[in-house]
Amino acid sequence: MDYRFLQILSQNLIEILDDDEYYDITIEVGNDPYVKIFHAHIVILNYRSSYLRRILSTNKKKNDEILVQIKLPNISPDIFQIILRYIYGGKLSLEDYDNLDIVKILVAANELNLQELVTYVQSFLIKNKADWMKQNFNLIYQTSFDNNSFLELQKYCTDLMSKYPDKILKSMDFASIPEKNLISLIQSDNLQMSVIQVWENVLKWGLAQNPAICSDPSNYSKDDVNSLKNTLQRCIPFIRFYDLTSKEFSDYILPYREILPENLYMDLLKTFLNLHPNSKPSHKTNPQISKEINSPPPLPVTDESELNGEILEEIQIKLKLFHDMGFTNKEEILKAIKESNGDMMSVFDYLMGASPLSPSEPYSRSDSHVRRKSALPYNLSQDSDEDKPWIENAQSSLPINISTTASQLVTDESEISGAVNYLDNYDRRSSSLPYISSQDSDEDEPLFLVNSQSSSPINISTVTSQLVTDESELISEAYQQMLTYLRDMGFCNYKENLEAIKKFNGDLDKVIEYLLL
Repeated sequence: MDYRFLQILSQNLIEILDDDEYYDITIEVGNDPYVKIFHAHIVILNYRSSYLRRILSTNKKKNDEILVQIKLPNISPDIFQIILRYIYGGKLSLEDYDNLDIVKILVAANELNLQELVTYVQSFLIKNKADWMKQNFNLIYQTSFDNNSFLELQKYCTDLMSKYPDKILKSMDFASIPEKNLISLIQSDNLQMSVIQVWENVLKWGLAQNPAICSDPSNYSKDDVNSLKNTLQRCIPFIRFYDLTSKEFSDYILPYREILPENLYMDLLKTFLNLHPNSKPSHKTNPQISKEINSPPPLPVTDESELNGEILEEIQIKLKLFHDMGFTNKEEILKAIKESNGDMMSVFDYLMGASPLSPSEPYSRSDSHVRRKSALPYNLSQDSDEDKPWIENAQSSLPINISTTASQLVTDESEISGAVNYLDNYDRRSSSLPYISSQDSDEDEPLFLVNSQSSSPINISTVTSQLVTDESELISEAYQQMLTYLRDMGFCNYKENLEAIKKFNGDLDKVIEYLLL
């Protein structure tokens, strides 16, 4: 076929458009103050645009005369001029127009239901204007998702966000993303973003919808929790929580536990409690699949051959996880771990049976004092008057006076052992050496051994510096540091701790494993 004839036909039709003598309809385009009247021919408009055909068919008069004028207020006159010439001549060279005008042409073509032009403009933008669209992603994204006609652009935007999520999300007004688009993004299998990044961005979006809520979950009121929970209820099921490690769950998800659905939270808790901090659950991958969860096997705590350098981190992380849930008595938690042979769900059930306060409530000093006193006493300056006699009696019963101890220490190992026995006897009287905080802080602040001469039973730095240098007889500074570290973890039996350190020659992993048995 000779396309020269089509070119001639196209040219003749455009000439008809430019001829003001034979038009039979006027089109008012635009809004005040920029409005323009176009002359056109009803027969061409009727067959070239189904949208205009509907308008014309509903505006016929009873005498079958066509209404002399129609209005298109949503399209600018400049853009309609381009579209109208395409309707008549079937030709459009997008290279001749500004990028923003091309986007406007796309929107106008969609309104006039010119589907072949909509498809062409989308392809042109993707193939020829990719760099510009990345730089103006927010505009392209909003335009493509305003309706469901721009499927190619929608796919382009989703793929781009999946491939460069950080860069794209920073370049756009994240708060303005519709919920359905956010869900479409986070459920994409091609999303190049970690679960933590997804979670943080979902939280960011949720907070943007509730600007009165602060970013710190510890300060949330009940109303804040309910508002954020309702905002995110359709997004949360698509977050792949089961791809997290136990440590990531503890650090990033647990603080927001109250906005999670209760069933999901308990399922996550059962899944992650028994995992090594850096391990991921192997039996859960899809958060949308609901099925019964079997707890993974308990942590091995009896086989010395399986010990590794990460056991210390694991114990600390489990303590932190229970602390974040509201269980703050370290000694009680360690005792439960020991008695359950490391089965963290059994520990959780035991602690729940011990009637701790709800994680959402503050841990009351009066309710917890009896158990805390036998494990990790807290800041003396915050104790009530009725607590002080116990503290004073404990301090006065110490067998060693700190002001005279350093100069009187001898190198006889039996005398050192005697001091250890004194300390052990003191442990049996008060269950622990007095610990206080370095400042008037909340009970959840780290606790440590007092170093001041007025309140400490032993000044470690002074004692160790004046001990003789016979390694077989002295308690080294390294050992003292280990003792302090073990004490901070909740192992309160000084003699047992020291014997374990000596037994395993300072191997802290093996010491902790031994003390848990």
